[in-house]
Amino acid sequence: GLDGVAVVVAGRKPNGETYNMRRVWQETGWTKEMFSEHLPYLKQFRDHRGLKDSLIMVWFAPRTRICWQDDAAWANFARNMGLMAGLAREGGLKGLVVDNEDYGNARQWRYDAKKDKASYDEICELARRRGREIARATFGEYPDMSLMFFWLLSQCQDYFSEANPVAAVRERGDLWPAFVNGIL
Repeated sequence: GLDGVAVVVAGRKPNGETYNMRRVWQETGWTKEMFSEHLPYLKQFRDHRGLKDSLIMVWFAPRTRICWQDDAAWANFARNMGLMAGLAREGGLKGLVVDNEDYGNARQWRYDAKKDKASYDEICELARRRGREIARATFGEYPDMSLMFFWLLSQCQDYFSEANPVAAVRERGDLWPAFVNGIL
């Protein structure tokens, strides 16, 4: 038996372009109305005894790195996440499942002094703020949803055995823990 599955939402925007959960980061023009066609199908998951705990899948893996200082890009991402959370709620699903593996090697979660144009500490603070913005938009649409991550804080398992994991995160330039901190 299953309790649920990760549901991929995909379709066409009014202009004919395709959309899917892989582009939740950078896709523009998403509307609540676009997703309404999925509601009858999502409700079937809710109503099936073996699929009651299904979640909509989203990727936190942009194809190209988003500048941490780009307020408009991050606001778009937050808005899209809010739309996905609202769709899960309206469809009767338990929430969202996030895959944050860096499939496109964009290195979004690694500090890069040249691209970030700020200190590591400044970018960590921005990463925390961006995490809060994503959480606010997501939980604002679905306050009691489940939010599952494939990796959350286990992608770099070396941190668990480090004498000083905070120093190890800094040494690697890892921004993911700061982003998760903002979500929490």
